[in-house]
Amino acid sequence: MRIPRLSNLFRAQPIPRAEGVSRRVVTLGLGGRFTDEVLSGLPEVLMPTLQRTLGLRHSQVGVLALVLDSVGAVVERVNGLLIDLWQRRWLMAWGAALLGLAVIVIGAATSFFVVVIGFALYGLGSGPLAHTADAVLVEAHPSAPERIFAARRASTRSALCSHRCW
Repeated sequence: MRIPRLSNLFRAQPIPRAEGVSRRVVTLGLGGRFTDEVLSGLPEVLMPTLQRTLGLRHSQVGVLALVLDSVGAVVERVNGLLIDLWQRRWLMAWGAALLGLAVIVIGAATSFFVVVIGFALYGLGSGPLAHTADAVLVEAHPSAPERIFAARRASTRSALCSHRCW
């Protein structure tokens, strides 16, 4: 019985890309997912700081959470249609631009109204960036969507490694 080298145990086999999909497209898709994951908890983390800095009441903090979730819920439906109808690179670009603008607006906010606008912009930008990136990645690797999301396997290790790396 041959024992595999330790470095080969954790080396994932490359995921074959669909024809016509460049490395740049995959990199942009992964970058979009990474950006969304890094910024996904930002509004909730900032709420206590915003409450102290701007002197917000608990009800106003609740309104901020409501605005973020409500705008996101509406945008999700529209974004689902736009992913199929519009060019995906523009959706990802607009999503990233809106997220960046939202972070700037929230950071420079001096009143509750400006923070509400920032949270609304955040809700507008998050869906187009994250879900368009998901669609790009799944279509770029049609034979392995479960490896991209690590959803169909029992553990992350088995999702990242093919059967040949054992």
